[in-house]
Amino acid sequence: MGDSLPGLTLENYCWDEVYEFQPSNQPLFNLNTKDIYKAYQFVKEELKAEITTEIEEFPDLASFCFSDPDGNILMTCMQVH
Repeated sequence: MGDSLPGLTLENYCWDEVYEFQPSNQPLFNLNTKDIYKAYQFVKEELKAEITTEIEEFPDLASFCFSDPDGNILMTCMQVH
């Protein structure tokens, strides 16, 4: 992800016999994009992911949320200049 940027660890708990997966119903992190409309179109049409919030636009940010295959909510954001 680049020098000095946060990493991301996806833990599957495959060795934990008592772990019960619970999908997150709120965004765990966001994915940055330079074009929110192209990202939305890609997620909806190419990935065929469930869109959970439509594009919301604010003075300095635009975003939308969608579900991953496990049911977790992810957010895609674009900084508006």
